Formats: sequence, structure tokens, C-alpha cells
Amino acid sequence: MKKLFLTLSVVAAFAITSCDNDNSVNPQPLGKAVVTGTVFADFDYTNNTSDKTWDKVANKKVIAAIYDDYNESVRYIETTTDANGNYTIEVEIGNRELEIYIHLVDFKADVRYDDGIENRTFTGEYFSTGADLEKGGEYIRDIYYND
Repeated sequence: MKKLFLTLSVVAAFAITSCDNDNSVNPQPLGKAVVTGTVFADFDYTNNTSDKTWDKVANKKVIAAIYDDYNESVRYIETTTDANGNYTIEVEIGNRELEIYIHLVDFKADVRYDDGIENRTFTGEYFSTGADLEKGGEYIRDIYYND
């Protein structure tokens, strides 16, 4: 009788502890969120009358930091702007909302002034944008370097 009770206790303990559903704690990606945008900078100050004129920043790196507050984790995705300054970031997402912060990298470019051309560094750390992402969401986030 003791052996039967002990055996049933072990089986019951095993059954109870092994019935954890991992998907309730760490849901698998069920869909995607898409962030698109255009990166701009002012490369020609000679044509600025009352406001800046914006030029598209082509072939430059864009970095996205994706935060999961529930798991207290972050992951990074890199992309590059195309010839027209456009970028697209696709993020796999489950049932919980994620936060994304899109950061630009530093780069050098020639800038035209009234008195000539100067090679200038555009610092990206101060120019970023973000969004709270949901499954199936589509977000447009344009970024202006020297706004």
C-alpha cells in the first residue's frame, strides 16, 4: 500500500509540475509590426529662405532597439536607408506590446554654404524616434537629422 501511495504521489507531482504552458509566459511570435520612414538632413544652406530645405539621407545605417518590458530584455535590428532615404523595419511580435526606439548613426557629408562647401559630421544620437508596437501595426516615423 505504501509503495502504491508513493508511486501515485510521484506521478501526480510530475503531472502537476510538467503541465506548464510556456506560451503563457513567453508567447511565440504571432505576427509582425512594420515601421517605415524617411531620413532627412539639410545639405544645402544656400537655398534656405525662411526655413530649412530637407534632403534625403541615402545609404546610411539605422539601428532599432526593441524593448520588451515584460521580459526586461532588449534586442537590436539594423537596416540601411535606400537611395531615396527610406527605411523599413519588420519586428516579429507576440501578444504583448513592444517599444521601439530608432536611432541614427553618425556620418559625414558635404554641406553647401553661401561661402563654400564644408565637410560636416551629422551626429545621430540626438535624433531618434519611437513607437509602441502592436501585432499587425504599421507605423511611419520620419527622422530629421538637424531639426
